[in-house]
Amino acid sequence: MILKLINLNIWLGGRDTYNNLMNFLETEKPDILTLQEVLAGEGPELDNYLRSFEKIKEATGLSGIFEPAVLMQFNGKTVPTGNAILSKFPLKKSTLFGCMGNKQLSNRLKSQLTNSMAETCSIVKQIYMELHTTL
Repeated sequence: MILKLINLNIWLGGRDTYNNLMNFLETEKPDILTLQEVLAGEGPELDNYLRSFEKIKEATGLSGIFEPAVLMQFNGKTVPTGNAILSKFPLKKSTLFGCMGNKQLSNRLKSQLTNSMAETCSIVKQIYMELHTTL
C-alpha cells in the first residue's frame, strides 16, 4: 500500500493563501495530512481561514484531531491556533507534546539556543527519545 502524507505549516490558517491551499489539497488528495498553525474558530460568521480545521476536513473528507497550542485574537475574536492530524484512517488517540506544557523541557531547550545547529538537533533528538520511551 502506498500512502500520501503531506505536512504543511499553513501560516495562520492560510490567511493569505487560503484558496491556493484548498486547491493544492484538492489536487493532491492526501491520505494523511499534518498541519501547523491551523485555526479552529467556530461559527459561520468567521472567515474561512479562521475555521481552517473545519473547512479542510470538509474539503478533503478526512477525519481529524486538533490540538490547540495558543489562543489568538483576530478582529476581536478569540480563535484556538494549533496543530492537526487528518487522516482517511481512524485516529484513536492524540497527545500533545510541547515545550510550553513541560517546564523542564522548555528550560532545557531555551538554555541550548546559543549552541550550534548540530548540538541543538542532538538535544532535540535526546528529548524526543526521552518522550518516546515514556509513552
